[in-house]
Amino acid sequence: SSFKQKYKDQQFEIIRNENKVKNLTIKNQRYALFVTASLIMLFLAIVFILFNRSRISKKAKKLLEESNQVMSDQKLLLELTIDQLKESEEKYKALTNSIQDGVILIQDKKLIYVNDAMGTLLGYDTKEAVLALQPNEIISAEDLALVQ
Repeated sequence: SSFKQKYKDQQFEIIRNENKVKNLTIKNQRYALFVTASLIMLFLAIVFILFNRSRISKKAKKLLEESNQVMSDQKLLLELTIDQLKESEEKYKALTNSIQDGVILIQDKKLIYVNDAMGTLLGYDTKEAVLALQPNEIISAEDLALVQ
């Protein structure tokens, strides 16, 4: 009887140990499943971030290219306008230098342009000498108010 009891106790202990092993196996499987799911979620998050980053980079690159194109167009337009302005200025100077009437341009209370005829009319040898003067030195006081 004691032998039977020991046998039953051993059988019971074996079954209990087997249950412990099964429980540990189940726990290990749950941990493995949790770790696997976590790694999969991490991988998907990284893929999502990289995809969005790539998409954002493409949008930023496209916007930058469009902005560069607009700036290039504006630069070309500005250069064309400057060239046209220079050409117009040269035509104006050629016209004003070819006439016999004196021409003076005043801007911000300073002489900025004088043609050759005006230099001669005022008795100066060079236009630069006239440009060094102040407007009130060559324009009468009553007319000075009209040009300012």
